[in-house]
Formats: sequence, structure tokens, C-alpha cells
Amino acid sequence: MSASAFGQVAVNGTIAGDAYCSTTIQTVETQFGDNGSELNAGYGSIQNGRLYLALTGNLENNFNKLEIFIDSVAGGENLLTGVPGNDGSGVMAGMRFDAGFEADFHIIVRRGNDGLSDRLDVDFAQLGTPNFSFYGNVFGGTNTGVGVTGTGLNTSPIQVAYDNSNALGVLGGCNAADPVAAMAVTTGLELSIALADLGLPAGPVRVCAFVNGSNHNFASNQFLGGLVAPQCNLGGDGAGGFTGTLGFDLGAFAGDQFFTVSPCTVGTPIFGADVRLQRFFTSDTRGFVTNFRSLGAFPVASFALDFSADATTLWAVQGTNRATIDLTTGAVTVQGTVTGPANAAGLTAAVDGTTWYILENQPAAPGPAQAVLWVGDITTGTFTQVGVVGPQLFIDISIDATNRLFGMDITTDSLYSINTSTGAATLVGPTGFATNFAQGMDFDWTTNILYATLYTGGGTGTFASLDLTTGAGTALASTTSLNAEMEMAVRVPVTIPNFNVCIGTTNSAGLAARLQVAGRGLVASNNVQLTVHNLPLNSMGYFLNSPDAPFTVLTPGGAQGDLCIASFSQGRHAANALNSGVSGAVQLQLDLTQIPQPSGPVSVLAGSAWSWQYWYRDVLPVIGATSNFSNARRVLFF
Repeated sequence: MSASAFGQVAVNGTIAGDAYCSTTIQTVETQFGDNGSELNAGYGSIQNGRLYLALTGNLENNFNKLEIFIDSVAGGENLLTGVPGNDGSGVMAGMRFDAGFEADFHIIVRRGNDGLSDRLDVDFAQLGTPNFSFYGNVFGGTNTGVGVTGTGLNTSPIQVAYDNSNALGVLGGCNAADPVAAMAVTTGLELSIALADLGLPAGPVRVCAFVNGSNHNFASNQFLGGLVAPQCNLGGDGAGGFTGTLGFDLGAFAGDQFFTVSPCTVGTPIFGADVRLQRFFTSDTRGFVTNFRSLGAFPVASFALDFSADATTLWAVQGTNRATIDLTTGAVTVQGTVTGPANAAGLTAAVDGTTWYILENQPAAPGPAQAVLWVGDITTGTFTQVGVVGPQLFIDISIDATNRLFGMDITTDSLYSINTSTGAATLVGPTGFATNFAQGMDFDWTTNILYATLYTGGGTGTFASLDLTTGAGTALASTTSLNAEMEMAVRVPVTIPNFNVCIGTTNSAGLAARLQVAGRGLVASNNVQLTVHNLPLNSMGYFLNSPDAPFTVLTPGGAQGDLCIASFSQGRHAANALNSGVSGAVQLQLDLTQIPQPSGPVSVLAGSAWSWQYWYRDVLPVIGATSNFSNARRVLFF
């Protein structure tokens, strides 16, 4: 069976172009071999009556087990009983999950060569019962590819895809993983399972995935959610020893070794201009045609529009005029003119919040017909030429969350990457659609998916996502019923990539202090804000930081919580000591050029990852004066 798309996820072994709603990133290097067996990240989505899972990375061709436990309904096993024990998995009896995770179903995936052929096998079991189904050689003589299982315990086939091409991601070892490298991996295992076969969960589903030895009795250090570094293989006893069974308690390890997949119910808003029927519209990324709504007349053609980086203002360039658009009515307010480009075909805002790019198609006279890239500030209208993009007829541009610029050409019907320093275009690949006239495309910065309204003429068209590695378009909905030729902009503010390292411990307020990170991950923007809620009232404290692979120190100095970003480069924001006051909250705007370190202030560099945690004073009824820690979060910078 060929790969097919359910909603906006195509089960084909790569997450490229897929609209997953939940993500967890690996935190530890792999001790099961670099690009041998590694789990770089986990992605999940619940839509159209199915659970979609993607685990990027590699599974070694030696029948190592990829254990996937699913907590989908009330009840289940927090302590594994070893039943049904299929494929010899009974040796895992005695393994305990984190509090709050009670596994209902168990999926086993392994690949190798049985002496006759390569194969990939899948088991699906209902824990605590004798019920399971074994599906051997799912890909029919190979251990990579796309296929489906039969039916048995599952009444609907499970769709399976595996791509082993990854050569990037986490390195071999026990130290902290490079989260940027882990996030860059797009290939691995993908599964699609009917919710009816998981007990029809009405809400989120929890997943614990890890790599195990070929006999289910020697666990690696590759868990999702990830373990806290440094952490080597757990083995059978949790300390790397071989016992012939799995007897460790995941609750003894910091953080949650599971992640939550939530239903995908709300798409990211889209606003745009239909230049065919002269109307201003809104819709979203998940139900573009179903949720399409005209907001008012839009008589002036706009071929270049985008939201500001904070998503508060929709800007358009009409001829040489720059204008803002009312999101409730479509009313256009001219703010002035732009200097430089005279025939804008594309407009995009960069993630730094100040830089904008305009793509202009210059006519053949007096010079040659060519596409030209301009850079400037839409709020002032001042733009300068970057360089010639090429002779192609580029119709729109958009920049992604990591500052990569892409353009679409309707002469070759292809996607190009564009150098923001020179304007030079590099072919990514054909979209597969014969586009004509005006087109629209924009990134959803929350998923880094590039969406496009592809117009093929005569009122026909397609809403699609574009693959950033091949250029290929994936049709998400036909727009022919709308009879529209559309420019579009996704309304989403730039976000800062960050993830949780560990959880906090309950304080005198009866809560665990919660650290949140806001702002932008672009170093040049120098805009990162740390906020902590759920603190005791009128409590003093300050932030701690770590620029390298952190480790955990349990209850340092008699504190109630753990310092889980300890390192030999521990920085203290003691000069910015804060008081939680009557709100039980504190906030600190970081200066990325003056981050405290033991040797003095340093600057955050692009490509680095930093962790923050908040230390604060507290008073408990029995213990008296003490201290505590919030959760910790690791931030990725580019």
C-alpha cells in the first residue's frame, strides 16, 4: 500500500510537511550507537479518528526493540505485569512508569534479517490481558518502506512507515544531546492507529517510547520524554547492569519519561486577499475550505502581504503604497510608500521583528526581465536592493522560523531557497502543480510548515503544504469550490524553541513554581523573557543558568527541590534578585549580551542551547526557613 494522508499527516517515514500537534525532544546522547539506535524526537497528532506518532531517528538492523507504551483510557498498568508477554516481553514485568502514566497498550517494532530476508515486525498488545496480534514482515521483504498491518486485536489496519536514512541528530554517548541537531532530524518511524482500537480516548493520549535490547531486557538511554543528562544506558536495573529482566522505576529519574499527544482541533488562522473575486477572507490551516469566510470587499489587488512578527498587524504592498489591513472588515489604510521596489510580488517579515523582504518582478524594459530581492522596514517604507534572484517569475516569498527564505516560481512551477545576503536562488524542486497567475504562501512558525494557495487557472486551485527538501506540494484541500485566486498570510507570532528539563517541587503555596519562556530564539533580536508563577508570596529569589550539558544535584543545601541544571559553568542572576510580591510571580527580561557566568558576563551565541531555573526562599510549617526550585527549561538559539 502506498503512503496516504489522513488529514494533514502523511505516514511515509518523514515528518516533512506533516502537521503534528505535539512534540518532545531528546535530551541525552545515545549509548546504543550513533545512528544505530537513537530517538531524536517524538511527534504526535490526534485527528480524523486516529492517533499519529512519529519517532525520528534510527532503529538498528539487529532486532533491537522499539517499545511504545500508550496510556489512552482510565486504568492500565503503572507497574508492568508482563502480561500478555508476547515476543518474550514478559521479562519487563516489574518495570514501573512515572506517576500519572498507566499503560493500556504496547506496540513493539523491530527490524533485522532472519537469514532469508530483511524484515520489519510489529506487535500490538493490550496489557493485562492475553490479547495481542503479531504482524511479521510488514514491508514484504525489506526493513524500510511503507505498509499496513493486518487486523486482529486492532480492528483497523495500523499504518506503518520507516525511513532509516538519518545520519544526523544526537551523537553517541551519555552526555546532553544537542537539541538543535535532534530537531533537525525528519525521518524515522511513523504509525497511524485508529482511536477505536485504543479504547476511544476522548482527550489527550500519553506515550512512553524507548529503545530496548533484542530480548526486551536491557534498556538504552533513549527514552521519550527524555532522561536528564548525563545518563547512560539503564540496562535492567536502572544503573546499566544486566539482570535478565527490567526492574527499574522511571519515577526515580528526573522528569517525565512520557509525552502527551493532544487532539488537533484548531488550525492556525490565515488571512488573505482573493484577487479574482476581490474579497478579503479568513480561514485556518486545518480546515481551509470548510472554514473559509469572506470578511468584506477588497477592490485593490494586493500581491504582497504578511503579518508583522508579533502577528498584530497585517501589512500589504499595493504598487508602491504600503498599507495595513483591518482584520475584521478588510479595510485598507495606506501608511505611505515604499522606496525601491515598484512591482512587489511577495512580502515577508523575518523573525527578528524588524527586517522585511520584498520580492519584485522587474519587467523586460528597459533592462532584462528579472526577479529582485529587497530588504528594509515596512513601517518606514525604506528598502534597499539585495540582489537579483533570477530570471524566473517569482510570485511569492516567505521566511521560516530559523530565518531561511523561500520563493515560488511559476515559470518552472518550483520552490527555491533564496540567500538573504545576495538574493541568489537555489532550486529546491518542483511543486508538482501547474500554477498560473497569483499565488500565496506563508510559514506557520509554530510547526515550520510552509502552506500555499496554489492557483492553476479558471478558478481552480489547491491548498497545499510544500516540502522544504524536495519542493513537492502535498494537496490538503481543493479550493476550486471557492473560485478564488488567493494571496495569504498565516497569523502566528514568532515563538522561541524551548522545552522542559525537569519539574518543580511543591512549595508552601501548595504548588510547584512554573517557569515559562517567551520571546524570540534569534540571538540578534535580544528578546527573551523569563516568567515564574506559583511562587510563595513575598518570596525572594533569582535565576540560575547553564550554557553546557547540565546535571542534577538533589536538594542542594537542604532545599526542597532539585537543581537540575547544575554545571561547572553555573551562572547566577543574583544582581537581578526578585521578589514575588502579592502576585506570587516574577519576571526577568534577559540581556543576551550580558548573561552572568563565573568568569563574568558573556553573550549568547547562535546555535547554542542554554538552560534556566529559578531558586527562591520559602518557609514551611514544620521545617521553617528553606529554599526551593522551579522547573527548568532549555532554550535553543539561532
